[in-house]
Amino acid sequence: MSGRSAAAILAALAATVLLGLFLRWQLAGAVELLLAQYAHLRHVHTHLGFYGALLPLAWLAAFGAEGALPRLTAPIYAVCVVAAHVGFALSGYGVLAIAGSTGVLAIWLFAAWRRRRLVIDGDGWLFGAPIAIPIAAACIPAIAVTLRKDPALSASIVQSFLSVLVLGVLVPAALHVVGARAPRKPLWLLAAVAGAVALGFEQLSLLLTPVALVLLVTALRAPIDPLLRALWLAFALGAAALAARLVPADAATGVAALHFAVLGPLLLSMAWPYVERVPSLVRVAWVLAVTAMCGAIYLHAPLAAAAFGTAVVALLAVGVGLILASSIRASVARTTAPPEGHER
Repeated sequence: MSGRSAAAILAALAATVLLGLFLRWQLAGAVELLLAQYAHLRHVHTHLGFYGALLPLAWLAAFGAEGALPRLTAPIYAVCVVAAHVGFALSGYGVLAIAGSTGVLAIWLFAAWRRRRLVIDGDGWLFGAPIAIPIAAACIPAIAVTLRKDPALSASIVQSFLSVLVLGVLVPAALHVVGARAPRKPLWLLAAVAGAVALGFEQLSLLLTPVALVLLVTALRAPIDPLLRALWLAFALGAAALAARLVPADAATGVAALHFAVLGPLLLSMAWPYVERVPSLVRVAWVLAVTAMCGAIYLHAPLAAAAFGTAVVALLAVGVGLILASSIRASVARTTAPPEGHER
């Protein structure tokens, strides 16, 4: 991953978590916002996380230089992301936000087309990514049509849209990066699509069962760090609990589950080549803070969620600082090392 790409993704991630922390304190009563302002900023938080951080990180982490797009793609993508989020901040799902999001979607589809050979050559994780993106894109017209006519249906389709991206793109990229053994094609893609439907429509919750089973087997068999194994096992067991309706399928559960998945197994796995440079104590503290924050969200404890969210942001800053320090030391060592074969 190039330094410029890493910096852009890191900036988007930082903005996302800081805005999320601001919204957590707003829900705790420490910040006053109008209801419309809160809704608009929540859209910014969610979409910036996906547009600016998670999907670019997944693509670059999984494919590296092989996934590179034409040079002009990055600035065009950046303009579309900025336009979309200015639109979300000002008026929610207005003309500017829709126009920017359409540009983002067009680049996602272009990237998927460029990697279409994965459908034939890719392993059981990555082969479905170029298919999952068009499937997610197909949800967008339905969201637009139902947004005002049937807001509840529109919200369900949005959940499925986000879930296709999480299960169809982010999860495969994360498990590919850490070297987890892939299932046979097309098992994971079918499980991901079924799971996305289940997460959008509670009545079909049993469709999430294949996701839980595949992730459970993968987590138990993968040659990965014990902390990552624990996170993926928690992800699998959480999916099983949702499939069996052992936990309520309400908004708090959905928000808590999404934050745990993104900040836990997905982010740490996709960024593992960098994260493994961080001392294990900091990594464990991060996981504990994320788990506590998500637990507080699930239990409808806004003040605790905001407090633990503050710890998450602080630990992110510590982790990034340690990674940057490690990179600087490595760069200095390479610069000052004598030429190969030269003896002092």
